[in-house]
Amino acid sequence: SVFPELSNMSSTMSTTPIQYVSLRDPLSPEERAHLLSAFHALCSRTFPEEELDLLSDWILMLDVSPLEALQEKAICMDVVVAVRPRERKEEDVVGLRPSLEVLGGVTVELYPQSACGLVAYVVVERSARGHGIGSCLLKAGQKALDRLCKPACGGRALQYILLESHNPRIELDEPDVMDPSTRLSYWRARGFRVGNME
Repeated sequence: SVFPELSNMSSTMSTTPIQYVSLRDPLSPEERAHLLSAFHALCSRTFPEEELDLLSDWILMLDVSPLEALQEKAICMDVVVAVRPRERKEEDVVGLRPSLEVLGGVTVELYPQSACGLVAYVVVERSARGHGIGSCLLKAGQKALDRLCKPACGGRALQYILLESHNPRIELDEPDVMDPSTRLSYWRARGFRVGNME
């Protein structure tokens, strides 16, 4: 587990510990590809297609090193996934079924010029909600941004972490993934403040 201090926080879900793994950390190419595509698939079941970044864009941003971000003023990204070992079934053929189940994840983007981060997506599998995984993912996302910031921002500390939400006072043409008022209440309960950036 990349963030071992978080692993005990959401243990109410099962006896199997949940781990929080950064996709910037050393993983086999197969494991990284599986975890990234599984999380992207979870996002695609949650967000409308026009609101979701392409998987290929995520791969490009994950491959930007903090030094490249500093030199080229490029956005760099991290994805942290909440995983647990998949329970084996008798009918499973060993080696054909991924050993880790993705329960959720967070994508964070670092903007080196301003030393600000953006929480782009936070998603928890519907069956895993209500067990503190989302809160742990937010903490892991903040730690991931902190870890990227100093090398990517010339030694500067992270200034702000931003989130996006629709304005609850503006009626939308189509329903949002989460009611904007509910979303803002969720963020406020986790210490974020609302700012107007229109």
